[in-house]
Amino acid sequence: ANTFELYAAVSFGPVTAKYSHSTTALFGNAGSKNSGYFDLTANFDLGNGITLSPHVGHQTLKHLAAGSYTDYSLTLAKDFSGLVLSGAVVGTDADKTFNASPANGNFLGKTTLVVGLKKTF
Repeated sequence: ANTFELYAAVSFGPVTAKYSHSTTALFGNAGSKNSGYFDLTANFDLGNGITLSPHVGHQTLKHLAAGSYTDYSLTLAKDFSGLVLSGAVVGTDADKTFNASPANGNFLGKTTLVVGLKKTF
C-alpha cells in the first residue's frame, strides 16, 4: 500500500516528539486519509557505551477505530567500538482481529523481544 505522510519532529535534550499525518489512505485502508501517528522517544546515555531508549506512540486510524493502537518499546544497547548489541521489548495494544495476518490469521501485534547486532562503518 502506498501512503503519503507529512511529519514534523521536535527534540529537546534526549527526548524527541514526532507527529506523522497521512494525506492519503493509510496503509491501504479506505477512508483513513488524515490519520495520524504521535510518538515520543528518548535516548539516555548511561555511560560505558550503554544507551536506554524508551518509546511510546499512538496511531489513530481515521474512521476505523479498530485500527488505532498504542505501541511501546524499551531498548537497551551496548556499543562495542562500532559494533552495537541491542535488545528491545516491543509491544502494542492493537486489536487482535484487525491486526491479524491475512495469510494465517495470526495476531501481528504481540509483545516480543527483538535482539539486534549492528556494525557502524
